[in-house]
Amino acid sequence: MKRLFLLLLFSSFTLSCYIPPPDISKNPLPLKKVRDVVFWPLNSLSFRLSEVKDKKAFVIILRDQGQGKVCSISEKYGNQLKIIMEQEYSKKGFQFIYVYVGQENPHNMARLDLKNFEFKAPYVVDLKQRIINILSAQTTGEIFILASDRQMIYRGPLDDSHYRADLTVKNYYVKEVLDDLLTGKKIKTKELPAPGCIISRPKLPIKVYWKDVAPIIKKKCTICHNPRSMGPMNFVRYEDVIGRGKMFEYVIENDLMPPAYVADNLELEFLDGSLGVKEKAMLLKWAKTGFEKEQSFQNEALWAEEKMKKWQPDYVIRLPEKVVIPEEGFLYHRFLIDPKFKKDKWIEYVEWDMKPKVIHHARLYIMKPDFELKRLVDFNKHPPIGIIGFVGRNSRGRQYHKRKETARGVHFVKIPAEHKLVVEIHYEALGKEMIDDYSHIKLDFSNKKPKYQTSILRTDIRNEIHIPPNESHYHIKKVIPVKKTLSSVYLINSHMHFRGKRSSLFLIDLNGNRKRIYGIDPYLVPFEKGYLLKKPFHIPKGSTLEYHWWYDNSLANIFNPNPYKEVLYGLDLVESEMGTTVLWHQVMTHTSK
Repeated sequence: MKRLFLLLLFSSFTLSCYIPPPDISKNPLPLKKVRDVVFWPLNSLSFRLSEVKDKKAFVIILRDQGQGKVCSISEKYGNQLKIIMEQEYSKKGFQFIYVYVGQENPHNMARLDLKNFEFKAPYVVDLKQRIINILSAQTTGEIFILASDRQMIYRGPLDDSHYRADLTVKNYYVKEVLDDLLTGKKIKTKELPAPGCIISRPKLPIKVYWKDVAPIIKKKCTICHNPRSMGPMNFVRYEDVIGRGKMFEYVIENDLMPPAYVADNLELEFLDGSLGVKEKAMLLKWAKTGFEKEQSFQNEALWAEEKMKKWQPDYVIRLPEKVVIPEEGFLYHRFLIDPKFKKDKWIEYVEWDMKPKVIHHARLYIMKPDFELKRLVDFNKHPPIGIIGFVGRNSRGRQYHKRKETARGVHFVKIPAEHKLVVEIHYEALGKEMIDDYSHIKLDFSNKKPKYQTSILRTDIRNEIHIPPNESHYHIKKVIPVKKTLSSVYLINSHMHFRGKRSSLFLIDLNGNRKRIYGIDPYLVPFEKGYLLKKPFHIPKGSTLEYHWWYDNSLANIFNPNPYKEVLYGLDLVESEMGTTVLWHQVMTHTSK
């Protein structure tokens, strides 16, 4: 009697806490093909479903610890998933993937779950709810089975024990589907209600355009899509946005814009320009309900050009010649500048004033005194000794360092006496021949030696790049010992040209702990950028950096100029380049009075 009472009590508790979706098992809805998505596991390298070959199906399992308060279904099925499902069926050709969907302290709870059950399959934290949105997941107890072509063939619970008072199992749903796949039988069950906590989506306030929507567009869209910047169209007014409403909705729903592709599950936090979960939900709700707006604000602009204070810089770098930008394609151009500085100069402030729309990115390098103009064509054999700065497509037209640490008076770059400079500009055609006789760079100097100077660590993989024709997933790994302390790392950037696909960077600390500190997917040439850390990061001497790069030299890569050619290292855009750059502040031992 006591046992029966406890079972009934447990049953009533679970029914009150676990609300299944509507019973659609009698009339299952047509299950969709899931679009490709990147996974950043805590316990393995990143991957996309399309890259996993020779697997009969994908089994995606949602997890949620709930700190032991509510969602105990994850605890209940943990060992069964590991021993019966993962260990048995992974040997039979199935790819298991765990996705942690809890919202409360997700990283720590996910690592605890991973440690408690010792799952071997990839374990991902869905921090921005991208995966559950693609799957249209409803509860934390759902399991999804996708065919090798990403067609969803089952969604529902592991078995039917949760709905039985005695907790016995009559139907092993997931096992039955996997067995049917192994034997080639027709799948009997496609969709069943699954127990678990309802997955919480953002609770949005009552939609008021000017209060709730316009600030997001101004912050995340018009920063690039304005007359003075590099964006190909303007989102300056309300009419500009709704004029491209369907495209606006599509790129947001598919995480294509804003172009910030830094990974979610990293040990470090970056200043991520992509949309947050609530921001994305708000814009999509606004789009799907007709792009409504209060009449009183019909003529209000979303963006206004910043008024620049006029100032006299200490030195202005101007282009020594006009650059003719062709109608199509890309153009690299380098200019050698000899400022003839007789004393060391410390750069305190850099302002980039570049011709809008046509600049993909630009860099300013420091070269040795004997560097000659003819060596610009052989830049690799005569590398720069330092870099003063970088501006990319996603920077404002005239704003050039957006981070506080790079503003006036905080960190500095040294130009030694008699050294030369190289301006490197990567132009992108706009469909008609254009001339750049405008771009220039303004420098301010410090009158004293600073406490910090900026340094750069670049990885050289020129000998490792031999990408075969039609290779879609070429992987390079390189391990580099840190020979001197990198104090106050503040920016990491990957530069991979047309075949670049994605990259990752792991830090192996002095205790042997391996942590992913950087990753991007996808790498897209038009949206290359450096990612700034929220807080500077210290990498001690004696630790190790483990780099990973992936390249796509196949027809599937829409940017690939020639998939039938082997690709080697090179600065030419039709070649591939070295991978990842780390910028940090080097602490000096003294300052001058």
